[in-house]
Amino acid sequence: MSQNELLAQVAEKKIVPVVKLDRVEDAKPLCEALCAGGLPVAEITFRTDAAEESIRIAVKEFPEMLVGAGTVVNVEQAKRLESAGCQLIRVTVPTAQDAGIVAALEQAVHVPIVADIHFDYRAALDCVDAGVDKIRINPGNIGSDERVGLVAQACKEHGIPIRIGVNGGSLEKDILAKYGKVTPEALVESAMYHVSLLEKHDFHDIVISIKSSNVPVMMQAYRLLSEQCDYPLHIGVT
Repeated sequence: MSQNELLAQVAEKKIVPVVKLDRVEDAKPLCEALCAGGLPVAEITFRTDAAEESIRIAVKEFPEMLVGAGTVVNVEQAKRLESAGCQLIRVTVPTAQDAGIVAALEQAVHVPIVADIHFDYRAALDCVDAGVDKIRINPGNIGSDERVGLVAQACKEHGIPIRIGVNGGSLEKDILAKYGKVTPEALVESAMYHVSLLEKHDFHDIVISIKSSNVPVMMQAYRLLSEQCDYPLHIGVT
């Protein structure tokens, strides 16, 4: 199966699982379960000693899978991951000064690069200029509506999708006060709030991620979210 076919399949399923593997021996059972469930895709977080070899195993033994790596911090890691067969790399870009990593990776490897932006809209704009393939950002965290509009317009002009990432540990204070605790409804309300900020600027190339340390709460949130919108879902557990 070609990468375009894999990407088309991911687009059809509209789910991208993100996993952290502490043991290499867990890689094969994970991939078997994903493929058996009709979801041949995973982003393996590059935060453990087992990550690189797990990616190598996934690519070698499950060629039908699309395998990515998250939390990559430098070119040397990216090259090793590309050599291991990784087909997608995500890097953290907290400030505009850090956006140079995107340009460096675009020159060093030949796989799509996703930039994880925290609060600085200028970092997002610089990553767009550097040729990034996808951006993760929460529109409500980057300041004024004008800033959101600048990011949305830049991404739209370059055909760059935006992933909204909602985390149970950092819900908006008003939403948390409304529900009293982290609930599925609170997570979905937060997600749809951030979606509305982008839709206001006629931006609809959106992926949504909801994270919670409580797995049943997170899964119920995804079920509720799927009833409210048709955007692709990116699943990760913190």
